This record gives sequence, C-alpha cells and structure tokens, in this order.
Amino acid sequence: MIVTDYQPLSLVENSGFLEYSKKLQPLFKVPSRKTLTTKLLPNEYNKIVIKIKNMLENVAYFSITTDIWTSDNNIPYLTVTCHFILDTRLYSPILATRDMRESHTGVNISNLLSDILNEWSIKDKIVTIVSDNRANIKNAINVHLGKYHHPYVVHTLSLSINEAIMSNKVRKSL
Repeated sequence: MIVTDYQPLSLVENSGFLEYSKKLQPLFKVPSRKTLTTKLLPNEYNKIVIKIKNMLENVAYFSITTDIWTSDNNIPYLTVTCHFILDTRLYSPILATRDMRESHTGVNISNLLSDILNEWSIKDKIVTIVSDNRANIKNAINVHLGKYHHPYVVHTLSLSINEAIMSNKVRKSL
C-alpha cells in the first residue's frame, strides 16, 4: 500500500490504520516505521534490483534519459531512467537518483553517469542519451562518455518559443 499508492511511511502509526488492520486481522502486528525503513523496503528494493538486472542482461541496446534537478531543500540530484524493449514490451525503470553537490561540469556529470551505468552493467550498451540542451550535459555525454546526445523535444520547443517571444519584445521596443 505504501509503495503502490505512494503513502507516507507514517501511515503505519496512524490510529485509523491500526484500528482498520486490527479489525481486518486481529493477530497481525503492523510493522513499525523503523522495520519498514530498515528491513521491509530495502528487501523489496533488492528484489526489484535483481529483477531489473536480470532483464537488462537480455537486452542488447538501451537509451537513457537524465536530468539534474533541485529538491525543495536546494540539494541537486541527477536521475537516470533506462528505456528498453524486452519481449515486445517497453520498459522505463529509474535506475538511480543521486545527489550531485559538486560542480556541474561535464567531467563531474560524466563520472556520476558512468558510475550509475557501470553499476547496472549497461554502459557499453547505451545507444543514445536524452537530456536538456545545456552545454555541460552535452559535453558530458558527447565528449566524456562518447555517446550520442539527443535533446529533449519539449526543452528544444520551449527554448524556441522563449526565443520567439524575446525576439518579438525586442522588435516592439524598437
């Protein structure tokens, strides 16, 4: 329920949930938040990692998408999502989200991407990497990783629209 419905871990401490669980199965002991975070969720995560790694072994080529974003507490993160087809079905699992507090240079970005791709044993199987059009990420992908960079279509469209708007503002002010 927590994983499937994105419920907070504190759910297991709510009086209504505890009462519901007791009425549903009086002998069942609801796990504590600590048990969830130290045992149950890590065990489920490890099962999913094994499942995804087994799938990845049977695929010859991948594309990935990546982006650097900032959380509410101003910590930058880099996320990598892998895309592949297996048995005529498209899969897009998120492989990693890592904090990236160091400078966002092409070298640092490529090092973090390399670590993630090597962890999943897919670095040599990557065909293209999709990201925004920033120079640092393009440098990381093209120069340091030696992979093909494919820009986000939406990001490119957004840049084009913003450029057109700015161009019209300049013309009107003349």
